[in-house]
Amino acid sequence: MYEQTGKKRKKKKDRGIVDFLMIQNHFFPNFKQWIEEMLDPRHPSYTIYTQKGLVYMGILKNICSIESMRQMDEKFNEDKKYIFKVTRKFSQTYSNG
Repeated sequence: MYEQTGKKRKKKKDRGIVDFLMIQNHFFPNFKQWIEEMLDPRHPSYTIYTQKGLVYMGILKNICSIESMRQMDEKFNEDKKYIFKVTRKFSQTYSNG
């Protein structure tokens, strides 16, 4: 067998979000709708992030075994290119409603 190149290894590592979304879509196809049906107790003039975005960020934080939102911010920002890819994949998948 041959050794995987660094680029291939990193690409395989970056599939985490893709794998998560595939599992979520397979087992919970109505998950996005369930989130949108939840009552949002926040005052609309104070909201910056969507409820769907906050729920997914919390799920990703827990999947990555990160204890706090601050730790998540620090860990995900260690590699700006990686977080950009993850965010782009997430927004492409969920921007259409």
